[in-house]
Formats: sequence, C-alpha cells, structure tokens
Amino acid sequence: MRDAIDEILIDRDGDWVLALGYARGTLIDIAREPADRALAPGAVHRARAGQAAPGGVFVDLAGGKVALLDTDKPLAPGTALVVQVVEAPAGEKRARVSRRVALEGASMVLLPGGKGASVSKRVPAAKREALQARAHALAAPGEGLILRAGALQADDAALSAELEALRARAAGFAADGPPASLWSESAIPALTRVLAAGPSARIVCADADLAREARAAHDPAAFDRHDAATTLAGLREPRVDLPSGAWLSIEPTAALIAIDVNAGSAKADALAIDLEAARAIARQLRLRDLSGLVAVDVLRVVKPGERTRLLDALKHAVREDRRRVDVLGFTPAGLVELTRARARGNAGE
Repeated sequence: MRDAIDEILIDRDGDWVLALGYARGTLIDIAREPADRALAPGAVHRARAGQAAPGGVFVDLAGGKVALLDTDKPLAPGTALVVQVVEAPAGEKRARVSRRVALEGASMVLLPGGKGASVSKRVPAAKREALQARAHALAAPGEGLILRAGALQADDAALSAELEALRARAAGFAADGPPASLWSESAIPALTRVLAAGPSARIVCADADLAREARAAHDPAAFDRHDAATTLAGLREPRVDLPSGAWLSIEPTAALIAIDVNAGSAKADALAIDLEAARAIARQLRLRDLSGLVAVDVLRVVKPGERTRLLDALKHAVREDRRRVDVLGFTPAGLVELTRARARGNAGE
C-alpha cells in the first residue's frame, strides 16, 4: 500500500487546476481538474435535449454550453432532464454527460434513483461482508449506495451524517425549469479527494485566488518545493531513464499509448529489466495521467513462467492507481496490452 499523501502543491495550468501529491517528499500522484467547474466531472445540470448526434444526443446547458449525452434512446428536442458531467471537454471534443447521477462523498457514493447497496471493489475481501451489512442498513428505497474503503474508518453516526448531506444535495436536482447549473464542486476539494489525501495534508497554492478559496497556504514559488517544476518538465519528455541503465520511450498517439522498453546500458537479464520497467510504467501512467489502450514492447522473455511473472508484477504495480487499470496480457506479436480508464473510474471502484 502506498504512503498517504501529506502535502499537495497546487497551481493553475491554462484551463486546468493542477495538483501534485507528495508523501514524505516523494511525488505519489498528479491530478488535474478543469478550471471551469461547470464542465468539471461530477457537475450536475438541468438540461434540454437538442439534436441527435453520433452515439448520443446533444444537450443544451446553461450559459449556451452544449454537451454530448451518451444514450442509444431517442429524445424529443426540448425534453427536460438532469445530467451529470462524466468527462470534461478536451480540444474539439465536447463535455460528455450522463443521466446517471452519482454524488461522491469521502466515504460513500449516493446514486439518486438507483437501487441496491454495495461496497467498493477496493475494500479488502475480509472486510467486505461487514461493510456490506452497514451499506444495506443505511440505504433507503429508491436510491443506490456504495460504501468506499474510507467508510471502514468512519462510525455509524459519521456515515449517517454524510449520507444526509448527499441526500439534501440531491433533493435540489429538479428537471423542471430552464437549463441551469445545479451543483459543482470546487476544484481544490475535488483534487484532494481524487488524490485520496488525508484531512491533515498540507495544501500550498501558487495561485493567490485558489489559496483564498481553499483557505490554504499561499506561496508563489510553491512549485520550487521538491523541485516540482523540473519533475513536471521531465514528464513532458518521452524518455524515462531507469536506475539499471535501461530506459522507456513513451509516445501517446491518437489511437493508443506506445511504450518501448530498451535495455540501454543495463547489465541485468531481460526479465529483470522488464520487471523494473513494469514498476516504472505504472508510475508514469499515473503521473502523466495517460488513459486508453496502452501497448508495451517489452524485452523478449521466453522461459517458462516468465510471462506470467511479468504480468503479475504489472498487475501488482497498477493496483494502487486511482483509475481502473486492466492488464490484458500478451498479444500474438509479443506486446503487453493494458487499458487505463479515461474518466475517474466507476463509482464502485
């Protein structure tokens, strides 16, 4: 299990708010949230259906904004509905929204209009049954509820209070009326939650407005701490040097993320280099926030069991990722394929 994040450095980065999470001075994770909170993942809107689109329907939001609703069911233009942003706009792509609203808290996810109670996939198997019983006791008819791993440290009173706050928020989501922004979360609370930082984590903002909003420490040179600016510059380069002398080449393309493992000056055997690369790949996917299909050209391992060892090492290395990562295995051509979720991941993860 990774160390808990105890310090977060935050600054604006164009249309984004960027947060670097550190544990005892080591960079653990990086998260970005849109500066425009109305189109940030999780924001809830009253919308109106517009024209049909490939794979869905365009919907009109407040302020003249337009998003794409993923649906295979036709909607009459003008239909009123409540939607939630699941993916922020990027480049020419519009924001994507869903009619399935999920309200995230520190210990739970409330699904208004859903049904059933469950627990996160991240809850250890030995504790799932007891937490499942608590989820069933809390959930009311006509709603879905997922308890996260954080619920293991919360007592019943704290869970009930958090659930009532989420229910009160959901009570204001009515479809009747003109398009409007119904709820959005501020950037810094969203970032600290995404990074799974504890309540005692120190937040340092380079931007004065963000510092005031979060009531956090303000330091214009925040990214000089831990040499963060140099680290960020390195993450924009394709080459990643490994301690053994081997190195990775990481090249995002429109179709996939291509990663090449190179032996370089390393003296170790192919399997040892590939195992070292597996740990580095998991870290780079997380820090660069890469998603989609990933194809890794590893060094050639042919002895019995070597491929299994490599895949097991990669599965172990990605286990702490906040997004869902599936290690798919070897292709006939000898590449290792995996996928990393594009959005924050399913609520139950």
